[in-house]
Amino acid sequence: MKTALSIVTMLTVSPLVAVATVVCHHPDRWGGSANPLNILMMAVFGLFTVAVWPTYIPAILITPFIMRRVAVQRVFTASSLSFLLSVASLVGAVVGVCVLAPIILLALKDSAEIAVSWVLAGGISGALTLMLICLIYRFVDLYAEPNAPPNGGPATPPLIPTLSEGPPSVS
Repeated sequence: MKTALSIVTMLTVSPLVAVATVVCHHPDRWGGSANPLNILMMAVFGLFTVAVWPTYIPAILITPFIMRRVAVQRVFTASSLSFLLSVASLVGAVVGVCVLAPIILLALKDSAEIAVSWVLAGGISGALTLMLICLIYRFVDLYAEPNAPPNGGPATPPLIPTLSEGPPSVS
């Protein structure tokens, strides 16, 4: 469940926040305003941009693997939420910039100003995404029912009368 939620978060929140950051930083370059429909369409298009696949796909695959290991550490479970989210935002910002490095390098050929927008986009989207993923790994199973079966089925098998005799007689 946590793995699926973290992947969904990375496939939805990351591109939406990154594109919204770029559009808000330079609205004149992207149609003059931060139109939510344009941001949504650009985010969907961004998922199909081959330039980020070498960094984005590994990040999507590696993050749940790393988070499963981090989430069982005492520092993750016992530290205050503000400390956890602060560390997550710093780490996420660095990782977000690394994930968008191919786009940043491509933008640098056109304009340093646009490249700075993509650095901001990577930092903000990475920070927010990792903070959400940490919240998922910290709280998702916290409210599970005690002694509940893992698959949602009955906790005990239903009472089925046992047959002590042979098959029923045919009349």
